[in-house]
Amino acid sequence: MKSNEINAFYYMKAFAIFSVICAHITPLNENVGLLSKFISNFYDCLGCLGVGIFFIISGYLFYNNKYPLKEFLLEKFKKIIIPWFFIGSIVYICVFYFQQKLSLIEYIKFLFGYGSYLYYLSVLFIFYLLFFSSKMKKIKILIVLFIMSIVSNIITINYYDKLDHISYINALNWMIYFIIGIVLNKYRKIDIIKERFHISYILVLLIVLIHLFFSEKLSYFSPFGLITIILSFFSLLSLLLRKDINNKFLKYIGKISFSIYLIHMPIAGVIVRLSNLFDIPIIIIIRPFVTLLITVFVIWIYKKILDILGAPKILYNLIGLKKGVKVI
Repeated sequence: MKSNEINAFYYMKAFAIFSVICAHITPLNENVGLLSKFISNFYDCLGCLGVGIFFIISGYLFYNNKYPLKEFLLEKFKKIIIPWFFIGSIVYICVFYFQQKLSLIEYIKFLFGYGSYLYYLSVLFIFYLLFFSSKMKKIKILIVLFIMSIVSNIITINYYDKLDHISYINALNWMIYFIIGIVLNKYRKIDIIKERFHISYILVLLIVLIHLFFSEKLSYFSPFGLITIILSFFSLLSLLLRKDINNKFLKYIGKISFSIYLIHMPIAGVIVRLSNLFDIPIIIIIRPFVTLLITVFVIWIYKKILDILGAPKILYNLIGLKKGVKVI
């Protein structure tokens, strides 16, 4: 990839992880003011964009894979599965120990994303295995799977209340995004996005505003969720490719987005509990920013300590970090 494309994807990851955090800081007490509810609804809308964007990026990057299956899985075991299981186990214990709800079955369900935020990783590995063969990347097969994914989303939208947690670990619901990423790389359509989608963010804003005005939730599996996520990716990437942006902090967030994803959840939970003690709109506004900054600070401290100690690579991997990523 070109350097401007690499930087654009780092900034996209930074936006996507902020969106994921927004999705997890929206719970409010029942008796709050209209302004607090409006802010929370806005973050709900913003929070539905991140996971889809991550899947598009993952599909785009996965298409360039040159590793044979054994080496690929070994690499992903070290970089993804180890931190996934390690941090996931810690988060599970932290969340459920004090509630005295620890059980092996619930632990396994939590780890693989049934009712937890870790569903993204389970679905991602399904895609890795499904699309590893070059035969699965042929356009005819991609079109069939694309249509199947749309149908799955339509079914989920109509029966979401009954499907509940199954909706999130149903790989078909997310496959459309991964396929978009594969197709963008397969046919090198980045330049088309740059030229044709730089003002599509207006449509995204319009959809969000309509949902806010009617107090309807814009989510992954709402009628306009799918198109909003796709348009958000296209419009944001187009704007990033057209602008010469050089923000080291945002780029750093993009580089460590996997670590942020793994670690942010208990921090977000504490922030929500504390901020819900007060019905103060400004506190509701800063919740995702505070969660992000605290999470980044925790990662920064952890990496600093490892750097000073000259720790082995495996200790960086435990939280999904690359040893060579510079600390800002």
